[in-house]
This record gives sequence, structure tokens and C-alpha cells, in this order.
Amino acid sequence: MAYDFKSESEVKEFLQNLGIEYRFGCYSEKKPEVCHLLGDYLEAVKKDYEKARKLYKSNCDDYKFGKSCLKYGTYALLGKAGVKEDYKTAYQYFKKGCEQNIMDSCFNEGLLSITSSEKCGIKPDMTKVS
Repeated sequence: MAYDFKSESEVKEFLQNLGIEYRFGCYSEKKPEVCHLLGDYLEAVKKDYEKARKLYKSNCDDYKFGKSCLKYGTYALLGKAGVKEDYKTAYQYFKKGCEQNIMDSCFNEGLLSITSSEKCGIKPDMTKVS
């Protein structure tokens, strides 16, 4: 079906159908990429940050999907969506994302290891940073 994106009702219908497709792909087909997209949908369209945060965390932990690790680490670092600011958790999730070759996650892991090692509960390892 072709949508007329100048029509508010058709945009709403498109977004509703998109949410349905993402839920099906995530919960029924168990596709990590689609679970991440559902998290992005919940965050950007529905503004339901708490559900998005929980989805990113489970997608990282259950499916080892690096982009979700990065997003959850960011939530933990900023203290967003019902969690307190937690540098240690943020560092751990950035590290998980880096292990999945997500370069932004590697950057954040390295940055925290240099600037906030005490808050992260780690000793700075300059050999990893270089």
C-alpha cells in the first residue's frame, strides 16, 4: 500500500503498522535487529523511554546485539528512563557493545576508562586505549 505522507491519518496508520511489524519481528520471530528497531520506535515515536530501555537491555543481554548494548549503556550513563546514573553499568554495556564491533561503544568505553575509571570501578589501562 502506498502512503501519502502529507496526510496525517495515513502517517498515523503507517506508524501504527510499523510498530506492529516490529513487535512481530522481535517477539515472534526473535530477530535481534528488529528488536533494536522496536526499541528505537518506542523511544522516538512512542516516547516510552522505560520500555525502550528494557528492550535494549534484554536485546543486548539475550542476543548480544551490540547497538542495543550501546543504547542501554547510554541510558545508564545519563540516568535516563527510570534508572539512576550508573557509570559502572554504562562501562560494562559499552564494553559489550565494543566486543560486537560497535565503534561508538568502543569510543565510549575508552573515554570512560580514561576520564571516569573510579566511577566505573576499573583501573585505567592505557594499552587498551592506544
